[in-house]
Amino acid sequence: MISVAFVTSAASRSLLAVWVLVAASAARAAVRDPEKHFFDLDGNLVARYTGATRDAQEFRWLGEYVVGDGYRETSFTRYELERRKAAESKYPLP
Repeated sequence: MISVAFVTSAASRSLLAVWVLVAASAARAAVRDPEKHFFDLDGNLVARYTGATRDAQEFRWLGEYVVGDGYRETSFTRYELERRKAAESKYPLP
């Protein structure tokens, strides 16, 4: 099964997300992790995330990471770590 969803952001002119879910293979009974692929308006792959997100907040941060062009500066792992630290601190990031 393949599901595709498109979300656009006029502010950054990004095209968010093609979410690909690969169903269990009947022949091998193998289950694959969901993969999220993010493309720009020219069709170039700008970010990829393999596996399920831990929670709704991490999924929102993944969207912010792509729409806010965070992928140009750092990895999502580092971006998420900064966001988690800020969420726990007294002075959150904007």
